[in-house]
Amino acid sequence: MTHCRIRHALAATGFSALLLVGTVGANSDCPGLDYAITLVSQQQQQRQAFTLDNGVQVILLPDAEASTAAIVTTIAVGAADETEGETGYAHLFEHLMFRGSATLPDGAYAKLIEHVGGWYNAQTHYDYTSYYATVPADALAQLIWQEAQRFRAPALTATTVRNEIATVREEIALRVDNVPFLRSAADELFQRWQHPHYDHLVTGSDADLLAATPARLQQFYQRHYRPERTVLVIAGRFDTERVRAQLTRDWADWRGQGEPAEVRANVDGAKPVFTSELVDSRAPWPALALFWQTVPDDHPDAVAVQLIQHWLLEGEQGWLRQQLQENGELLHSVEVPLTMPRLGLQTFLAVPRAATPLTTLQDSIDQLLRDAPAALPDAAALCELKTAVARRRIALSELPYAVAFRESLDHALWQQPLLLRELQRMQAVDHATLQRVFREQWLAGHVSLRLLPPWYIRLGKRLLEWLPRRWTDALEANAL
Repeated sequence: MTHCRIRHALAATGFSALLLVGTVGANSDCPGLDYAITLVSQQQQQRQAFTLDNGVQVILLPDAEASTAAIVTTIAVGAADETEGETGYAHLFEHLMFRGSATLPDGAYAKLIEHVGGWYNAQTHYDYTSYYATVPADALAQLIWQEAQRFRAPALTATTVRNEIATVREEIALRVDNVPFLRSAADELFQRWQHPHYDHLVTGSDADLLAATPARLQQFYQRHYRPERTVLVIAGRFDTERVRAQLTRDWADWRGQGEPAEVRANVDGAKPVFTSELVDSRAPWPALALFWQTVPDDHPDAVAVQLIQHWLLEGEQGWLRQQLQENGELLHSVEVPLTMPRLGLQTFLAVPRAATPLTTLQDSIDQLLRDAPAALPDAAALCELKTAVARRRIALSELPYAVAFRESLDHALWQQPLLLRELQRMQAVDHATLQRVFREQWLAGHVSLRLLPPWYIRLGKRLLEWLPRRWTDALEANAL
């Protein structure tokens, strides 16, 4: 039975039912985790990895029962690699990669994919830029050719550069400058942190974008968009021999030009610990933003950090959120989307109730963090936690794009697949491990940013804090 049939047969019984009957790993303390390891192990047996003559690293993840195929191409370049005067170039270049090439006119890439019912997108972070597309399996050959054309010869004309700078500036105005505290909080964090690589937003500065020219962007491309720094992953239904032959034909003649940028050293830097206050006249309410620098994703303790993050901070069921809500102090919470896999940054944004002063909320959070080691999951609850985290990982195994994205990212950042190793390390994590990691990472100090609205809103909230609780609850409910 192939790994695909195993996967679908087990999925048909339902993950929860599998845990109840213990059909996998009957002698294990956590059979659901064993199931995830079995599944990922089966997938890894189908994995083929090789390197083209020009240095492009290729990983093939065939799935005979899939109806689609996906390509994810990751370049190990992001905002952390930008030098002075070129902040925002990695993100701008992501946009330019969809604007045609020497053999594809502007707009053709999107039309060809949409014509077959596929979809595409890309994302830029601090340490990588990823491009991904999914098409029906019989359209994969066309997609492979398209990807090769734009990566080896993107069109960087004055018109496309000018148009995309305008598009990026509009995106920044909407998603960054229009969001209270986003830019000021980031500037405060980076200025106080003083990390050598993580010192500006991915979107960069307006001045650097306006100064960008086709020539400067071509230099950025030649330094960073090189075949030897490219990881190309294909997942889904395809004939591996035909794909190998086409990759050799379409991709192998892409050659790097000029001097490459030096490979950036992985500098952890000192963990930031400080408290600051920021005021934004557009803010409707005060909030508290917390940041913890933990460990990189390939660190031996990374799995324990991920389990703690899921238990402590994530979603409606996060322990910290639940405790604050039971205390009647929390109105809303959310994780801040600041992705730094080389640092393991954890985030939490808390909004207080009308009757709760922001300082009281911060004191409560600090106390709850000190109490948390005693509340960490015991053996039974830890198995449920591991199962929840493992379930999320293997749920993505049904999607060729998600499988390819994870492989592409791991190989670009760590030069190895991490998923199976993460699941295996998860088996060894116990209550004592969680307590140790919590004390080392979450109790070692964090950044606290008190985000304050204008004075008249602060004054109004101060009045609410003096009113009887039943009154403020009623006002709060009506306002919401």
